[in-house]
Amino acid sequence: MGRKALFMGGLTLLVFFLLICAVSLGTVRIPAGEVIRSFLGLGQDARVEIIIRSIRLPHALAAMLAGAGLAVSGAAMQSILRNPLGSPFTLGISQAGAFGAAFAIMLLGTGTVQSTQAGVINMAIPI
Repeated sequence: MGRKALFMGGLTLLVFFLLICAVSLGTVRIPAGEVIRSFLGLGQDARVEIIIRSIRLPHALAAMLAGAGLAVSGAAMQSILRNPLGSPFTLGISQAGAFGAAFAIMLLGTGTVQSTQAGVINMAIPI
């Protein structure tokens, strides 16, 4: 078995281990064994199943997907520019995103929180 294949296999196992840790940690502590049983469809407690499948697993998978997207976009940016130091900060992409967020908050009125109680609370998001 090659070194690259062994390294990728180790990283894959690490990702699954961290996924189990991310799902098991929280306000309600769920043992890792219970998380694995839930993933395999062998869970016994309905309350734990709801916490895992409806709340924690979607958050953990969304975080993994966002991280993978950022990694792919960074690798694509570096390969297109043929510059290993090319980053959103050196190219001005981060500044353009900050400008867009500030523009939307200040001129378009986003960033307000509306309450369902009596009245509307205006809260600007600090920059």
